[in-house]
Amino acid sequence: GDVLLQICLHCQMESENGNFTIDDVAKEINEKLIRRHPHVFGETKVSGTAEVLENWDAIKSIEKPERISALSGISKSQPALMSAAEISKKAVKTGFEWPNVESLWDCIHSELQEFREAVENNNKNEMEDELGDILFSIVNLARWHKISPEIALLKANKKFVSRFEMMEQLAQKDLRDYNLDEYDELWKKAKVKLGE
Repeated sequence: GDVLLQICLHCQMESENGNFTIDDVAKEINEKLIRRHPHVFGETKVSGTAEVLENWDAIKSIEKPERISALSGISKSQPALMSAAEISKKAVKTGFEWPNVESLWDCIHSELQEFREAVENNNKNEMEDELGDILFSIVNLARWHKISPEIALLKANKKFVSRFEMMEQLAQKDLRDYNLDEYDELWKKAKVKLGE
């Protein structure tokens, strides 16, 4: 309802400015859906979802000739993790893919080593670059295994917060007064208490 209200408001403002009406918007989306689904609304035969997606991309590229790169059209306003996932997926559609998952693991290990070297050299700029490479490699690993990195990180955040809050509840003293072994023990107790 709230989304529809926004659409109606924008259409009304644009209509008053003489640009377009809600009827124009409905007509455009209707035509686009028919055009991009020739297997539903036309005579095109497809063997499965992969072919439907290939057709969608081919039709979209004809509709948007200004997009000169396979990576064009990726939103610059979305979170970096989501952008990385979309960049990775689009690059793979062109055939730019790891030959196997082992080569991806090798890349991740290599990126970790490069980050370690940047840390040893105390070079913040290189550390940032190498950490970015690690994160991008991990996003590729998630894509390879058909896992959303965004959802995986959200789950990890939620899990960490639950465990940490349980640690705070179980703590017999200020957390700042715990040593490393005590933290480890408290962390394990928190996991048990949460049934993990």
